[in-house]
Amino acid sequence: MPKRYSSQRGFTLVELTIVIVILGILSVYAASRFQGASSFSPYAAQAQAISVIRQIQLARMQSNTADGAGNEQYQLAVSDSCLGSPAACDGNESLSSKVQVDGQNLKFTLTPDTGTIQFDLLGRPLTFAEGGSGQIGTPYQITITATGNDVESTKICINTEGFVSGGDCE
Repeated sequence: MPKRYSSQRGFTLVELTIVIVILGILSVYAASRFQGASSFSPYAAQAQAISVIRQIQLARMQSNTADGAGNEQYQLAVSDSCLGSPAACDGNESLSSKVQVDGQNLKFTLTPDTGTIQFDLLGRPLTFAEGGSGQIGTPYQITITATGNDVESTKICINTEGFVSGGDCE
């Protein structure tokens, strides 16, 4: 009778697979630690900005005033260093009304550059003609740029009907 190879020892396929999976999980975790948070900050800021814009739109749609132009609560301020309600950008309101990613330098650019966006009772952005009242017609695009080791940017579009989405306005 042939002798079985009982003296040879090794790992089974299941054991090797488990070790490879554990090493893969550890390497992904370590790589994310070395990479840093800068690559995720424009996208985190984009998601937070969409939430803040919708919050301001919703507040405007729930208001019963015909003209929200005088109330800063229903406006979206966009400057180099802040995107949010004018009161939050001035430091007079809670941080839930503005975009802020800890430890990141973010720059916001509005096209067309009006400084603030006002909304009507249906949540649509208004365009103000010289000396006139707000009219619907121009989509707004906000570019968020994160500066750190690398410069990365992402965009938000507010179309003429008030829909807010990530990406370019088409």
